[in-house]
Formats: sequence, C-alpha cells, structure tokens
Amino acid sequence: SFQYYERISRYTRRYKHVLMLGDSMGATASLLFSPLATSVIAFCPQVDLNTACMRPSASDAQLGQLQDNILAAVNKSQAAIHVHTGTWEHDLEQAKLLPEDKVAHKVYNLDSHRVAIYLESQAKLLPLVQEVMLNSMGISAKKNVRISNVL
Repeated sequence: SFQYYERISRYTRRYKHVLMLGDSMGATASLLFSPLATSVIAFCPQVDLNTACMRPSASDAQLGQLQDNILAAVNKSQAAIHVHTGTWEHDLEQAKLLPEDKVAHKVYNLDSHRVAIYLESQAKLLPLVQEVMLNSMGISAKKNVRISNVL
C-alpha cells in the first residue's frame, strides 16, 4: 500500500481540499489514505478482515497488518472522518473498531451492507456528500451554494 500512498500523495498535495469516499473495501481504502485528505466518507468499511464476512484471500498476518495500518492512518489523520453504516451487526462491529475520538459514526435504520445504495435511492447521498465538502471548505451547508462554483 506504500506505493499507492505515494502515488495518491503526488496528486492530493496539489489541492487544499481532498475528499476520500468509498463503500465497503473502498471505504477501507478511504480510511487507509485518510492522512492525505481533508474529509473522508466511508460507507460500511471493513477494518478487521480476519473477522469480516467479506474478505479477500490473504494470510491472517497480512490481514492483521492491514487493520494495524488502517488504525494508524486514522489516528494520524487530520481529516474529518465520517463513517456510515446500517444496523447490520457485522458493519457495526467493524465501525466500533475505529477510534471514537477520530470518527463520526452515523447509523441508519437499515439491516444491510448497502447503505450508500439505500441513501442514493432516498435522494440523500448527494446532499450528504455536498454537506461534507462544503463543511471542509468552511462553508455552511445551509447556504444555497452550487458545488460547481466552489470547485
């Protein structure tokens, strides 16, 4: 992951505001690279792949190292980190592994791993992303601001 970290860093350092956004293992990556961001939105991240029901094939040692790297990155990060899960027990357990003082965790009344899809179906995903982006720029989300005008 160090190669990816360096590659991503070459691009993110050019910008004042960087949003990392991901779902499931993409959410895991957004947490892993959170020190390169100003904001993170992670939907149902997989933190402990040794106990995850959806896990890649790797040794227990590799999976444990990934968890250590995720936790170290989150602790190091200065980003505003937002984790969103449903009520599915597995996702709640994974989110509880993250440091409470570094992560804002929102739980939706949905017993599924597909929280981002649910939010999109409710027309709530785009407003959520816009709010996080505006807040990271110091702009109140309550103002009528076109995102395209501030990018």
